[in-house]
Amino acid sequence: MRRRALAAVGMATVALAAGCSSGQPGDLTAAAERVLVPKVQQVREVAATGNYTRLKQVVRQLETLVRREVADKQVSQSRANAILDAADTLLTDAQPTSSPSPTPSESSASPTPSETPSPTPSSTPSPTPSASSSSPAPGTTITIGGIQHS
Repeated sequence: MRRRALAAVGMATVALAAGCSSGQPGDLTAAAERVLVPKVQQVREVAATGNYTRLKQVVRQLETLVRREVADKQVSQSRANAILDAADTLLTDAQPTSSPSPTPSESSASPTPSETPSPTPSSTPSPTPSASSSSPAPGTTITIGGIQHS
C-alpha cells in the first residue's frame, strides 16, 4: 500500500515538473521558470519524506507562486492550470489514509455483567495467628463445586 502511494506521488511530481517546463512559447517565461522550478524541486523532496503536513505547506506555497506569476503575465492560464492540477493530484495521492475506528453499537452501549461466576478451587488456607490481636482469628470459608465449606 505504501509503495503504491509513493509511486503515485512520484508520478504526480513528474506531472508537476512537466507543468513547469517550458514546452510551448508563451506558456512560461524564463523568469517564471527560475522562480517555479526550485519550488517544484522542494515539493518533490518533501513528497519523498512522506511528511504530509509539510507537503501540504510547500504545495500551497507553490500554488501562491503560480498565481502570482499568472497575475504578472509570466505564466499562461493553461500552464498554471496544469501546474495547479498536478499539485492537487499530488496532495490527493499523498494524503494519509486513516483506518476507521470502531463505533459502539446500541446493543453494546453498556456492559452486561456475567451471572455465572466460575468457582476457583483453592487449597485450604492456614490461618496465621497474630500476636497483637486479642480476638480469635475469623473462620475461613471456601467454596468447592458450588458448595461452601467452613
